Amino acid sequence: MHFPIPKAALQLLHTLKAAGHEAFLVGGCVRDLLRGKAPGDYDLATRARPEEVRACFRKVIPTGIQHGTVTVLLGGMSFEVTTYRSEGDYVDGRRPLAVHFESSIEEDLSRRDFTINAMAYNPLENCWVDPFGGKVDLQKGCVRCVGDALQRFSEDGLRAIRAIRFATTLNFELEENTQKAIPQRLNVFAKIAIERIREEFLKLLAAPQAQRGMELLLHTGLLEIFLPEAMHADFATATRPAQLLPRLALLLMKTPNPQTVLQRLKFSNKTTATVLQLIEAQPLPPPHANDACLRRWLSQTKLPHWKEALATGEALEAREESLAQRIEALLAQNPALSVDKLALRGKEIGLILGSRPGPHIGKASRFLLKKVLENPSLNSKEALSQLLRNWNK
Repeated sequence: MHFPIPKAALQLLHTLKAAGHEAFLVGGCVRDLLRGKAPGDYDLATRARPEEVRACFRKVIPTGIQHGTVTVLLGGMSFEVTTYRSEGDYVDGRRPLAVHFESSIEEDLSRRDFTINAMAYNPLENCWVDPFGGKVDLQKGCVRCVGDALQRFSEDGLRAIRAIRFATTLNFELEENTQKAIPQRLNVFAKIAIERIREEFLKLLAAPQAQRGMELLLHTGLLEIFLPEAMHADFATATRPAQLLPRLALLLMKTPNPQTVLQRLKFSNKTTATVLQLIEAQPLPPPHANDACLRRWLSQTKLPHWKEALATGEALEAREESLAQRIEALLAQNPALSVDKLALRGKEIGLILGSRPGPHIGKASRFLLKKVLENPSLNSKEALSQLLRNWNK
């Protein structure tokens, strides 16, 4: 079996071999190659110590040298290269107290989370190392812990949500003992930084089978720990849109204060603002709304998020007929949907009103925008000036 391995990865393996160092591709890239998917990155494990790896290449970054990892820059790509290692006891559910360098790839693979991630491949020699049946589990569509599931989840609390994330994104089943072990290690999961949990959760939520993933999070008790506000959400409705942010908005739709939740999960200000806009944009205009109604809704929705707001509302209301084509046609006419698109600027409004800058100008601008949303043909200096004079009287 041969795979399309990048030249840079082959060159890296050749260089290590020429220096007398055994090395393998490991982890997710091996799993993806077996699934016929192009890996996003390539990680390697080697018998060479970090200082020996650094001696073989010109551009090396000591990204995690205390744990045996360096990043090699080669052929326009970056590769994480880690010395075979085992790990000491875990006390915080995140990191081992100590890392021990080992001499065999089998020992290194034994510390990994799931069998489908515990395979190694050397394409130079077409050599496979699969001590825990990862290939079989990959063919069966099964996510199973390496060795004892309770022990694996005790070591790193993030593995619990990773198990469900892999089952969801790969559309695999969770092996029975692996799933049963998750509720027994919730105390370890609760120690994990919310940023790490959030990133796994978002990968799960973006998957086509996200409804099943949400149900697994609920049934295993993980959801109650990091997102209790979504425990009573309608997962079928929330996962109906294809886009990620509408799904997140729908999960939080009935939450009294979604902003607080988003901030607790440490989302960026931009993402938080967008999700709040999607929630605030509901309900949608009626299916047979006139053009003025659609323009008012677009003005309130704050472009460019109207498509996501529409997807959110259509899922919420289970609409079969979409307003997307009508909105696209309206936008093609380039209507003024905000005060900065009016034919009269603030200074011009002030001159007509004989007013200095202040709240009165803003009030006048909003009055004009309201008129233009009703009738776009009014957006000319002459028409707006006349409307403004009448309004001022």
